[in-house]
Amino acid sequence: MHIFTHKALFAAALMTCPQAFAAAAPEVAWINLFDGNTTAGDSNIAVATAGDNATYWLNTLGSTDAATDIFYNGVKIFTGSPYSAGTSYANNLALTKTDNSGAALWTVYSNSGDYASGDGALAVAADGSVVFVGKVRHTDGYLDSELTLVDAAGNTASFGAAVENRYYCLVMARVSPDGAIEWLRTVDVAHGASPDGSKDFVGDAVAAKAVAIDAEGNIYVGGSFNMPLTFATADGSATISARNASEWNGASQSSCSDLFIARFDADGFYTGALQAEGAPMATEQILDLVYADGKLYVTGSATAVTDASATLGGKEFKAGTTVSPFVAAVSTSLEVEWLGCIDSEPVAGSKSAAWQNAHVTATGGNLWLASMANGVYTSFSDTSKSVATQQGTQREGLLVKFDAATGEWLAAADSRDGFGDTVLGGYLKAIQNPSRTDKVYVYGYLMNSPKGVFFRGYDAETLAADTEEDWYVISGGGVPSALGMAYDPSTARAYVAARGNAQFKTSGTLVSETPKKWAVAAARVDLPGEFLSGVENVAGANSASFELAAGRGTLTLSSPEAVSVAVCDLTGRVVAVLSAVDGRSTTVNVAPGIYVAAGKKLLVK
Repeated sequence: MHIFTHKALFAAALMTCPQAFAAAAPEVAWINLFDGNTTAGDSNIAVATAGDNATYWLNTLGSTDAATDIFYNGVKIFTGSPYSAGTSYANNLALTKTDNSGAALWTVYSNSGDYASGDGALAVAADGSVVFVGKVRHTDGYLDSELTLVDAAGNTASFGAAVENRYYCLVMARVSPDGAIEWLRTVDVAHGASPDGSKDFVGDAVAAKAVAIDAEGNIYVGGSFNMPLTFATADGSATISARNASEWNGASQSSCSDLFIARFDADGFYTGALQAEGAPMATEQILDLVYADGKLYVTGSATAVTDASATLGGKEFKAGTTVSPFVAAVSTSLEVEWLGCIDSEPVAGSKSAAWQNAHVTATGGNLWLASMANGVYTSFSDTSKSVATQQGTQREGLLVKFDAATGEWLAAADSRDGFGDTVLGGYLKAIQNPSRTDKVYVYGYLMNSPKGVFFRGYDAETLAADTEEDWYVISGGGVPSALGMAYDPSTARAYVAARGNAQFKTSGTLVSETPKKWAVAAARVDLPGEFLSGVENVAGANSASFELAAGRGTLTLSSPEAVSVAVCDLTGRVVAVLSAVDGRSTTVNVAPGIYVAAGKKLLVK
């Protein structure tokens, strides 16, 4: 298969019409809302793209008896859980698949149960199916009801018996590419008296924020817990316990949590777990997992009452008295290959350091750690490696680069220092084109700022800020915050989620509907050509084997063999990738104009 990438197309276009070129920037192709009519009940957990015209959005969307219907792009997609107990709402879990035009293809949803909006995760398997994790309890006022998930065909999967007091457990499910629930597993959480005896009933003793799938289909879930977890195995069940919890008072916001990475087979049955050992920390948690290059890359954080050292997979695991992030490489058999711990201290004028929304990306031989933070962060193993935010009262974006093979801290950058940010903001994820590793880009947002949600560039070697590549894509929304994002290098597209309570604007002319109250904005962002990944850099050398034809509002690719061709506009932005398989032609709709593909100019009327 041949893919004609941006460098060749850019060079060919420069030779034919250089005066037409200007600096490319991302462009929002569409923006739609996931919207339930509740005061604050709509939020995004994760976004994932599976290629083949498939993007998955995992959300929690609120419902009440007075407003049970949930909408996407102005159209009802399901009826949520009833809720009449008080002035709040029920949080419904919803997994929606869209095509690249933003059309909803199906939704798998809950219509019973209350899901935690700050927990859950989503991963795509090699066969295009997806695995999601949610944290759920019974809906207030409906303790005698089973919990339910409904698939795209309307089939209901039930779990969770009636309870006297509601408590959180975990649910994990695999969903096929056509929206069928293939299996569903639960992780039960002990919910009796608190370990210190001060509380008769514990309702919240677990968190799960990360999931990954390896090349063999094994599934890994990361999080934290305070009370024993019981997993389903192929022949029964297995339970793990927390070493930190003996003095825990049962309060969900207090200390004493243990981290865990649980491993499951492709059918969702538990096969083992990785936990820390030795001296107890005050808190531990896993925040993100990604599978790349045959292993898991992990990030999390820990704190200790006094500086403490334990072990994770035999590697030293250290924590200070303020938040201590860490990164690690873990084999698929849960052996820790390396572990890098980071110390922190408050910046001048602040009482504590803070760390949140941390995610990792492994590309180009490097591990990129992005987060929202304030404080001074220093490598435990090399105190000369450090990065600091500029204020102690507002979160800023931090980006740290590690060697993916060894865990060595290589470079770091702070958003305020490089880009002059003056308001609360953060970096949520770093992305890098596998075919162009000289640059790295971050996805993030600035609150109460005209910039809103943005992508911005750094030199991948030094992490020097490229202030010419500071592109906002979504603003408005009241106080918009960036949430999930998925990048597809094969099409140079990103799919992003933001949250707000007013109409969202984009960097172009598109605007969203006005949310009923709060809503999740879902958008496709067409990135510049330098984000397109390909296997070859050629300009028309093999174009005799296929035919490109421009029609009225269309471009058509015909080929006797499998081939993919990128189509750019005259700024170098990739507007489409046409793929022909087994001699079949393919057609895409494009706006009238001049395009460049495989070294040729094409006029679409």
